[in-house]
Amino acid sequence: MRSGFNVEVRDLLHRGENWFAAKVSDSGGRYGFRMRTSGRDPVSGILGAIILISLCLAAWNGLKYYKFDSSIALVLVVSLGVQLIYLWNTEFDARTYDVEGHLQHASMVYQGTLIPQAAAGWECYHPPLYYGLAAVILGATQLGNGEGIAWLQFFSLTLSFFFLCVSSRIIGTIFKTSRHKTVLALVLLAFWPSGFIHAPRIGNDALLYLLFALSLHNLLLWVGNFSSRNSLLAASLCGARFAYESEWRFAGHLCRLEPGPHA
Repeated sequence: MRSGFNVEVRDLLHRGENWFAAKVSDSGGRYGFRMRTSGRDPVSGILGAIILISLCLAAWNGLKYYKFDSSIALVLVVSLGVQLIYLWNTEFDARTYDVEGHLQHASMVYQGTLIPQAAAGWECYHPPLYYGLAAVILGATQLGNGEGIAWLQFFSLTLSFFFLCVSSRIIGTIFKTSRHKTVLALVLLAFWPSGFIHAPRIGNDALLYLLFALSLHNLLLWVGNFSSRNSLLAASLCGARFAYESEWRFAGHLCRLEPGPHA
């Protein structure tokens, strides 16, 4: 029964903490067990709908405040809604990769190892920019309700949404004489199926995409008006890109060497 099943526990609950014990038996092969709030619970559904509507309204007001065109803002908000629904119904390790390594690196930074040795973990060779931010989120949520992993998913989704916002500016700069082409290109980007899968994925890719988009946007603005402010921003964001990721690929191939243990 891969998708699980629901158990009604309303009559078993009492005020305060409630503990549940479960016995799992298996006739062979791989198995797993996880207990969580059912998505079919009406209270959970109502709260989810309130959160979804509130976040979409907040995003709409923010986009209009920054003078996004109404059609562009509508595409971005609808895309955000789909991403939130996907996040609500997706476990953190579903359709992902390397998530354990990213969580390990962030946990090590949170526990006090600011820059772990590259050999200390699966993903510890990455520079610390993303993991420092993730460690702050873990620390804040550990002091609260302990749902650090869920908040890291939401952090990735937020970065992905900002990436789409900046990308809409880039597309508008490229197709500034055609509003229809701008909207069509943004729809293709915002509703590309793999984008929804990637949005809540825990890892440093979402930050990479946002920094790249910000750098490209300011570079295009600098090319258009030769503003020293835009050139400085583009250069600074490229520098942040180096702090984010250990490899910078140009045309061709880049081989990275670093000291390792003696044979």
